[in-house]
Amino acid sequence: MINLSIENLRLEKINFSLLLSLVFFPGALGIIVNLVTQEFWADKLLAFSLFLFCLEQCKMAILDLRQIREVKRYIKEPRLDNFTRITIITIIVEVIGFYVCSFSLYWGGIIIMTSLILFNLLADIQLETIDKTTLKNLGIIQKLPLLIADILGLILVTLAMLGIASLAINSVLLIMVITYGCLKYVRFNNSIN
Repeated sequence: MINLSIENLRLEKINFSLLLSLVFFPGALGIIVNLVTQEFWADKLLAFSLFLFCLEQCKMAILDLRQIREVKRYIKEPRLDNFTRITIITIIVEVIGFYVCSFSLYWGGIIIMTSLILFNLLADIQLETIDKTTLKNLGIIQKLPLLIADILGLILVTLAMLGIASLAINSVLLIMVITYGCLKYVRFNNSIN
């Protein structure tokens, strides 16, 4: 079995912000090429949505791994090791999804949404580092809003791929991505202040 941990990847010894940005970059670039070359507005909207989402997920991957590294300094617990593996695998699958978007926006979107659904099903803790470093248990009820949004995103990408109201659906997906980004930004700023 592959041992996936931040220590084994030696991410604390290198600038993993730069590393992760470089890992996400080819996917983002491929999506931009798709945005420019797509003939239909529905596909352009989806490409733009996926580009924004790629930037957001890259930022979240950096923040998540930093937070894991910080929490691991204070807490040694098997649940944290499991959470680390789930997070790293999710990031890897997301990156693959963004790379696939270079060739097929819809299949790439399906891969990305599926990885988010699996993360939210498998991750049973949330890291808290605002006032004190703690692990917060998360049940399915606490994760339900995220799971619903992820499942809705997966359904919408699939319907658009099948050609069912693609322009309207991809417009809704763009609104969802922008709303998600704004909510994350507000939540992040509130946690800092």
